[in-house]
Amino acid sequence: MSVLRFWLPIAPFAAYAGLRLSGFEGGLHTVQLLAFTPYVALASLAPLVAAAVTRKIWPALVACLVCLALAACVVPRFLADSDNPSGGTTIRVLSVNMMLGLADPQRIVDLVRRHQVDVLALQEYTAQARDGLAAAGLDDLLPNHTEQPENWAA
Repeated sequence: MSVLRFWLPIAPFAAYAGLRLSGFEGGLHTVQLLAFTPYVALASLAPLVAAAVTRKIWPALVACLVCLALAACVVPRFLADSDNPSGGTTIRVLSVNMMLGLADPQRIVDLVRRHQVDVLALQEYTAQARDGLAAAGLDDLLPNHTEQPENWAA
């Protein structure tokens, strides 16, 4: 029973690391869960410290591997280069929550024009909002699009 108390705290972190490293995204709830990876990585240090302090070598080694796996998912975000060594193209992205389709279409089109936006991502995008944006001239600025208007905040 005493050995179990060292493995139980490591198990959820190991399962999370396995899910994160597998590349499985599943659906909306899994993606939301995986967004917590930086916090889970930090919390995964607790079982490592507990196992190390109590000198339980195998739980400590497994906890260390789990910490390293989660760190591998998070650390590259902090070490990314700010320059573009490949000489690739820089793009501007604008994301707007349309507040159930009630956002001012003309204001959004003005933002796209003023900031020379290349990619526009819209949340809470409705058929009414689509019509308003088209009337405001969005199709002239961004002629290529993929859309899925939904009612409410689906």
